[in-house]
Amino acid sequence: MSAGAGAGTGRTVHSIVNNLVDDPFGRGYGGAMSESAAVATPDPRAIVLNVQGYSIHDGPGIRTTVFLKGCPLRCLWCHNPESQRQAPEVAFDPERPDAPGSVMGRERSASELFEEVAADAPFYAQSGGGVTLSGGEPLAQPAFAAELLRRCHEAGIHTVLDTCGHAQWSVAKRVLAHVDLVLLDFKHMDPDAHRRLTGVDNRRILDNARRIHHELGLPMHARVPVIPGFNDSADNLDATARFIAEELAPTVPVCLNAYHRLGAGKYERLGRAAEFLALEPPDDAHMLWARSRFEALGLAAVIGEYPAAVADPSSTGETCS
Repeated sequence: MSAGAGAGTGRTVHSIVNNLVDDPFGRGYGGAMSESAAVATPDPRAIVLNVQGYSIHDGPGIRTTVFLKGCPLRCLWCHNPESQRQAPEVAFDPERPDAPGSVMGRERSASELFEEVAADAPFYAQSGGGVTLSGGEPLAQPAFAAELLRRCHEAGIHTVLDTCGHAQWSVAKRVLAHVDLVLLDFKHMDPDAHRRLTGVDNRRILDNARRIHHELGLPMHARVPVIPGFNDSADNLDATARFIAEELAPTVPVCLNAYHRLGAGKYERLGRAAEFLALEPPDDAHMLWARSRFEALGLAAVIGEYPAAVADPSSTGETCS
């Protein structure tokens, strides 16, 4: 689907399409997914942003990563703004104002998407890979997430949930019943700072992290974005490391992901250039220092995502896919 637009029309479409519906299911800005949104249907549907084959950054082995649209957080440094709003959006090339726009996101059923991802089952089996649900936030469309992952499990396909962890536990638990590995983000340990930086505090996220580890016993990898001037102080990094090591387990691998500017063009194409947070990315020395804060508590921490972290001779040698 595309939207034809001249220069003036393009701006109009941006205004109407991209700002008319931010939350089509009525959960409210920054709100956690409610139980009513997780009501099961025989073949639930969801707004899917992208399906990426041969993915090697989102779990072990060769995977297919399904990116769902919509997220309850609004991280100031978000580099995937097209994944924030749940409704489809139109993106335009600012250098070609007369060109048709591209629609970001379309509705798909769990059965349809399962058929697509299951086609690569031989590659998953050979490489130890599988299917990863990412976003946006997969728990924002829980009925679809649970059904797709259930079908994968029934087919013997390894499953990963890449999540910010902000959802009611009763909702998250239904999805997690079909998950083999959780990739969980830790953005800031102070609840007030977390609210300022993401739109929500972190109490629910940390409680869900404890429950995932202690109640469900699911393997977890912690992902920590390193955002200069926002969450990279010694106090916050130490607090994050203590939570992982003491309230979860010192065996939980940690991935430190440096802030980058790759999202700038996406904001521009969505007509939201003013929202982009332009910072100086942390240098190698700063990232090594950040890693040392986690290693001081006995945690295995790597800089970057697999396989780049493994190829880096300064890496710990641990992988955190």
